[in-house]
Amino acid sequence: MLQFVADSLWFYAPAYLANLAPYLWSRFFGFDMRLDRGLTVFGQDLIGPSRSLGGVYCVISVSLVFGLLTDTLLASLHMGLGALSGSIFNSILKRRLKIQSGGRFQIFDETDFLIGGALGYLSYSALPWKEASAGILLGAAIHRTVNIFVRPLYERMINHQN
Repeated sequence: MLQFVADSLWFYAPAYLANLAPYLWSRFFGFDMRLDRGLTVFGQDLIGPSRSLGGVYCVISVSLVFGLLTDTLLASLHMGLGALSGSIFNSILKRRLKIQSGGRFQIFDETDFLIGGALGYLSYSALPWKEASAGILLGAAIHRTVNIFVRPLYERMINHQN
């Protein structure tokens, strides 16, 4: 059972890295050119300020490096770009629902990159359904736990330094 859990989480490693990479990019370098270039639809941002061109480059780079290190280049690239696409789709959907950038969109905020990663992988190869579905459920639980317990500590630490 423990091996199955580890396999399910490892399957999504490129998606986790792709989800984390733009966040780290923004923390170290700040946001750069917005993907939507400030385009609005019905008075709302198309995507929002948190998706940038630098983040896309970062996802591609991280996916390529992970793929080269693990000999899964194409699979990692497909999953990484799928994860990014899932996050972008979530941002577009949130803007249409009038949820501001950074606002909560329960459960989809925790699974958008995993669902996107699975779809991206599916464009490359057949999906191992047991690991993929278990990985989404485990990933949602882990992501939610981190957001509840770890993120407030991190934000407090960052705010305390400023």
